[in-house]
Amino acid sequence: MMGDLIKIVTKATEIELLNAQQEHGDLHSKNEGYGVLIEEIDEVMEQIRIIDRYASSLLRVIRCDLRELGSDLKSIKRAAQLAACESIQVAAVAQRFLDLISTEKCNEGDADDAVFTGHG
Repeated sequence: MMGDLIKIVTKATEIELLNAQQEHGDLHSKNEGYGVLIEEIDEVMEQIRIIDRYASSLLRVIRCDLRELGSDLKSIKRAAQLAACESIQVAAVAQRFLDLISTEKCNEGDADDAVFTGHG
């Protein structure tokens, strides 16, 4: 089951990557890559904090046998879904960052070749 889910998430990451590249283009620097990545990670962490708050509330509701159980569970479900979406964005940004690093390495190789051949 996890294997199927990973395939779905991988496909969703590829779609998010294409959408991000169309909307924002390539990352321009490692600093930009880091900033975008950290912003997306912060958004995942915010959803995790929300899940944690509702989970704490849920335990209190269970212990007191209160009737708000469904509301907390719905909130946990929604925050988990949002965290999953944000995590897919983190994966897409990480790939964009990897692409930037790969491009920089290729460009460094081109510069080394130009110096070696006396061009540049």
